Amino acid sequence: MTALDQLRPLVGVKQACQALLVPRALWYRRRRRRLTPWPVAARRHSPRALSENEQSAVLACLHEERFQDCSPAQVYAALLDEGRFHCSIRTMYRLLETHVKTHSRPHVSDDNPYSESQFRTLKYRPGFPDRFGSIEDARGFCQSFFQRYKVHHGQAAHILAHRPSGSIPARPLKCSFSGALHSSWHQ
Repeated sequence: MTALDQLRPLVGVKQACQALLVPRALWYRRRRRRLTPWPVAARRHSPRALSENEQSAVLACLHEERFQDCSPAQVYAALLDEGRFHCSIRTMYRLLETHVKTHSRPHVSDDNPYSESQFRTLKYRPGFPDRFGSIEDARGFCQSFFQRYKVHHGQAAHILAHRPSGSIPARPLKCSFSGALHSSWHQ
């Protein structure tokens, strides 16, 4: 458009657009956008949105001891059976997403699926504590867990190393817990 803007004062808009094969409507549209900025839409507040007190009431229900291991759909059904309606199931999920801190890690875009699998295996183990007393406690727990895991799951490396003929050629696999299959597969 800069060429058109330079040519326009000399020959006019119509001839400049024709010479540069630019539709006149396009030039006028872009000129209008430059002169009048687009109005910023104010965030609309839905009249059906829950108030702060209503949100607190829903969260209090979701945090009740009896609903500790229930999904929002189960909580919703139980509350309806009691004749209580607060909000939709989706709204319960939205409130939990914004207000509840869970026993989880934040998502990282470059997460390694192998380390994520190992983390979930560790996290959902029945003996995994909610909190460790110190870094030494955490290291001790993890070292014993990984040692037992390697011994128990070590046969996977043996099975993969002895694949049937006709499949991917067998080669010895390195057997270290973190990324053993991944690193040996991509050698």
